[in-house]
Amino acid sequence: MREFEGVRLLESADDLLTFIKEDPLDRLLDYRGDRFSTVASMRALGVTSMNEYVKARRTERDSERTHDCTLAVVGVKRGIATKNGELPQDIMALCKAAQDLAPGRLLSWAGYEGLCVLATHPDAEVGEAEWFTGAGTTSSIKEEEHVR
Repeated sequence: MREFEGVRLLESADDLLTFIKEDPLDRLLDYRGDRFSTVASMRALGVTSMNEYVKARRTERDSERTHDCTLAVVGVKRGIATKNGELPQDIMALCKAAQDLAPGRLLSWAGYEGLCVLATHPDAEVGEAEWFTGAGTTSSIKEEEHVR
C-alpha cells in the first residue's frame, strides 16, 4: 500500500475544481460530511461507472485498490484537519450547493449522496439539465410541440 504517498492536498474550492477539471470524466469528489473528503479516480479503481465505484468502495473498503484510487485529500493542511476539523468554507459551500440543487452550482451529486462530479458531467444528478432549462413548463412544452 502506498500510504497516501503522492496524494495532493486541496485546500480551496479553486484547487478542488481545477483538479477535477484536469480529468473530469474520471475524477469525483467523495464527500463524507464536513470532516474528510477525497478526490478519487474511477479508472484507478478499475471501474467505469458510478454504480461500479460505489460497489467497489463498499466491498473493498480500506484495501490497497481503494487507497490507490485516492488522488487528493480535500481540506487538509499539513496532515491535520483545518480549524475545528471542518472543510474550508468555500469547499463546504460547493458541496452544499450540490446537495441543495442550487441553480448555477459547479458540482452536482452523481446519483449517490456524497459523490459529486462537475455539474456538466454526464453522471450529474438525473434530470438536472431539464431542471436548468425549465422542461415540463407550459412554455417549454409549447416549444417542443412547435419543433415537431
